[in-house]
Amino acid sequence: MTPAEIKKMIVEELKKEGIVVAEEAAVGAAKALFKVLPKVFAATENKVDDLVIPLLGVVQPKVLEMLDKIDGIDDPTR
Repeated sequence: MTPAEIKKMIVEELKKEGIVVAEEAAVGAAKALFKVLPKVFAATENKVDDLVIPLLGVVQPKVLEMLDKIDGIDDPTR
């Protein structure tokens, strides 16, 4: 499954739920999550989730790249 297909699937599901997706809101929410998740994972007693922390830095640029395509306008600042 391509990233475009994944994005389309997510957007369609959100539309079915009555949620209009705005790229700025999606990007803001994603950036906030990428800031909060490492803190949450580090604070838990479960050390297995700590293994995910370095992966977030790898995943974040790809997620932001996919979200940048919501409105169909390329924003190279993301």
